[in-house]
Amino acid sequence: MEATEDSADRCTPIARVSYTDQNRQRGQIDGQYVLGAFIAVILASPLATAAVEMQHHLSAVTGFSWLSATLLAGLIVAVMVAAALEEV
Repeated sequence: MEATEDSADRCTPIARVSYTDQNRQRGQIDGQYVLGAFIAVILASPLATAAVEMQHHLSAVTGFSWLSATLLAGLIVAVMVAAALEEV
């Protein structure tokens, strides 16, 4: 059989598409994002609880207003997160 231009076009290999690209084309969510979100919720819950508790106890002190207590508690939690992520 003689090779023609048409037969060569039919025999060209199809470009491979990665698993992640296939998921994007189908509108599916990659499993790594689901796992990452689950871990973020697990880590954020105790940090949010700690911030609320610190804000509650600091605002009970006469030297702190509710706003300054909230800002201070948020900064303390931010420092804890930054210290934890520094090792990563």
